[in-house]
Amino acid sequence: MSDVGSTGVLNLAAPAAGGNAGLLVVNAAQQLEIAGSLLGSGVKTGSVEVDVGTLASFEDLNNRLNAGSFTESRDLRVRSGNVSIDGVVNAKSFILALDAGSITVNGTINAAGSTGGRINLISNGNITLNNGSVLSVRGTDFDSAGKGGSIWLKTTGAGQRTSLAAPRSISASMHKLPLSASRGQFGGKLHLRAPQNASFNDLLIDPLAGSVLGASSIEIEGFRSYLFNQSNVLLRAGTLAIAGEHLTTTTIHSNNTSFMANHAAITTRLLGGNPALQSISVLQPGVEIVNRGGSISLGTATSAAVNDWNLASFRYGPQNAAGTLTMRAAGNLEFYNALSDGFTPVTTGTTPLVERLWLAPLSALNTQCPSPRKTGTYASLPAQM
Repeated sequence: MSDVGSTGVLNLAAPAAGGNAGLLVVNAAQQLEIAGSLLGSGVKTGSVEVDVGTLASFEDLNNRLNAGSFTESRDLRVRSGNVSIDGVVNAKSFILALDAGSITVNGTINAAGSTGGRINLISNGNITLNNGSVLSVRGTDFDSAGKGGSIWLKTTGAGQRTSLAAPRSISASMHKLPLSASRGQFGGKLHLRAPQNASFNDLLIDPLAGSVLGASSIEIEGFRSYLFNQSNVLLRAGTLAIAGEHLTTTTIHSNNTSFMANHAAITTRLLGGNPALQSISVLQPGVEIVNRGGSISLGTATSAAVNDWNLASFRYGPQNAAGTLTMRAAGNLEFYNALSDGFTPVTTGTTPLVERLWLAPLSALNTQCPSPRKTGTYASLPAQM
């Protein structure tokens, strides 16, 4: 248990002369309870990362973080229990993830700022935005990539729902700025993620009501889970079988196609009462591969290049939508074959397959690149370096 008494002070504020506040990191296997003061003022205000078994009171923690100016970023993981957001959360980046519980928003999450903010709500239970709730990632300028803010609402548990009741407001607008795709400038993005239903012909999101302001796109992902509990799950792409394979892209593509055959019915149910959102909404299939018992491997050390995962042709529905791939493993993620969404694999030469993955062949294809002794990002460096 982590406990800060009523007379305790955690001071991460910047000096009075200026500077940035610090980062508060809290890890507790059991309960977090703070009764003292938190100080995080500065040119760049304080940030907090919390990973706890349970929270004594989200409202109390939030009030103390607001009062102490911990408004730069908040990354909260709660292993057990529900969380209700009833007041106002002030943070440019706000992430709340629940391992075993539901998230209910009755109040306001304010991630607005000079550039668009970030809100991620991730729950193994339900996510519900009730009447009067507000989520805002509004910005006054684009970020360096020409983008606005983003909001992700993601349920990860089977049979759990995402509900956006009316009237509530999601704001991803760029204040007083025109959007220009020709200049690479886009407003905010809303991503809604929920499981497909038991019949795999719909997803567990209630009809979208209320207001979504200023978004360039709304991505609606209905994911299907492939669950395993074993030492290793072997995945295969292409038509050449691999001994011991457990799941293939042929199966995945077929299931995605079947789900997206219901595009018209799903979008009518979700958006029929809110036609203003139809032009910016995209329905997409999601694939979640989970191995709770060990690793996930794409191919083997001896599998051929034709078993590389090239998902460029995996497009669905009238909008030619790409899917979303999620992998979770208790062990390692092992890539013996390449995973790409359109890059042409290198299939010739004497270089072993495992060294022909998308980051590895740089020195073979361009002699000016350094020899790739480990994966990473290459940059041009001065000669004296």
